[in-house]
Amino acid sequence: MRWEPRLKTPLGNVIASAYDYVVLENLGFHVDYDSTLGKQIESLRVSEKSLKLPDQNRLDSVVEKTSKAIEAIHRPIVSSRSAESAELKLSYSGKPTTIKFDKETYDYVSYSSISDISHKHEGRISSYNINTYKGRIFLAEYNRSLPFELAETARVDRVISLVTRSLYRSANRNTGDPQLRIKALEVLSRSGQLKKLLIVELTE
Repeated sequence: MRWEPRLKTPLGNVIASAYDYVVLENLGFHVDYDSTLGKQIESLRVSEKSLKLPDQNRLDSVVEKTSKAIEAIHRPIVSSRSAESAELKLSYSGKPTTIKFDKETYDYVSYSSISDISHKHEGRISSYNINTYKGRIFLAEYNRSLPFELAETARVDRVISLVTRSLYRSANRNTGDPQLRIKALEVLSRSGQLKKLLIVELTE
């Protein structure tokens, strides 16, 4: 696989840096670039005032969306065990870079920890599955939606009614309506990124 973004251009810097950030959050190590995400973003902010740069919330959303795919890459290693490792080789302006997938990287990307105490958030339901009690909730503090699941104790008519009502309001763009107040246990990645909310209490 060969991909050569023009790292000396503003757009090339952003693409390469964003890729580095996603790899770091998913697998725990930097891609071997000449400079990292923070340095490139800061220099671009100074030199390219008109360039609209992706913020961390958008990149965190990319991390969330790619983590399952990266985990699936490991299936021949951890499920069928038809392979011991895999290598992804890329080249940037003639400089080769190799990313290795193995049992260790699988353990990193698949790891989750759950908080001991519940945390308060406010948001609106953006999707919900009545059969699985799972969905997504948009949190203004993160400026993006996050996966959630109703805890066993929260799977009651009152809570489900609030969830479906919030979903209806979101679908009809009723942004003036009050947000839901939730208490939830937080599911975190190994790097501390918020992956999912386990809702234990919900009010309007």
